[in-house]
Amino acid sequence: MTSLSFFTIVCAKDFEQWRLQARSLARYWRGDAAAPVHVVVNEEAEADRARVLDYVRDNLGAYGALQANVRVHVSQDILRAPVSMRGWRVQQIVKMLAHRVVETPRIVILDSKNHFIETIDELDFFASDDRPRTNWRKRSPDHSQHKWLRHSFADLGLDPSWADQPAPPTITPYPVTRDLLVRLTEHLDAENGLVETYFESKDNQSSEFFLIYAFVIRTYDDPQRYYAKGLVKLATIFNRFPETPELMQALLERVESGGVKVFSFHHGRKGRLLPADHARIVRLWQDKGLAGREDALEILGPPADAHSDRPGVPQ
Repeated sequence: MTSLSFFTIVCAKDFEQWRLQARSLARYWRGDAAAPVHVVVNEEAEADRARVLDYVRDNLGAYGALQANVRVHVSQDILRAPVSMRGWRVQQIVKMLAHRVVETPRIVILDSKNHFIETIDELDFFASDDRPRTNWRKRSPDHSQHKWLRHSFADLGLDPSWADQPAPPTITPYPVTRDLLVRLTEHLDAENGLVETYFESKDNQSSEFFLIYAFVIRTYDDPQRYYAKGLVKLATIFNRFPETPELMQALLERVESGGVKVFSFHHGRKGRLLPADHARIVRLWQDKGLAGREDALEILGPPADAHSDRPGVPQ
């Protein structure tokens, strides 16, 4: 098995989550001790970019023994042309161009919201034959991700009906091989001038991870030739999901019962957790040795008012 790199993106809205992620790698990574970690600051405004860069550099010690492996970048170092987009749309391009700074054959793409709560190593992300691990699920035709799938396949000259078949997830951690990103970039550059130009198009309705999947189909015909089953188990609190207190309870019970190795908290949910749910997450991070109460409050915000009309439910 060849070596891997972590590639994570941080912005002004989630740099506290990034520090939690760094601590979790220091505590739970059991793979190659020399694994590079690439941290990319994605902010367009110079003042915001400088603020996040200062925070990252001041907190690199959170990586523990991995600190010597960390390389800090800004998105402008990776992009090859200026773009007018902001935020997550720029992140899509940066993830696809990760090969411009990563040198290892295998890459694990992360978002700042991801952190590890159990021990992990290379085999959680890649099979012993270097195939990236994933899982599969079908998207309903009325789901936005079905549209992204259709457009991703069509843009690579494939039959859009592939979108009716089960497909890999679009969330992180996302393992991928560097050579595939290089070849996909070369293909999109040849067709559109640059990947950046492709994503800037007002007609673009694809996504970076579905484009990767579509390129796998285009290259290998059978996706099983590229992917292996068994992606690391994860649980994510998104901006709008879990959308009911009952679903939140189920998610937290799954995390607390063991087996979940990656837990993620979206910054859009900050200040919107029921007091009981808030306390459970704080206790989890304390028990896992990742954050004290003060650090947890920086990430989660204060608990939501339990007496509001719909506490804990996304607005």
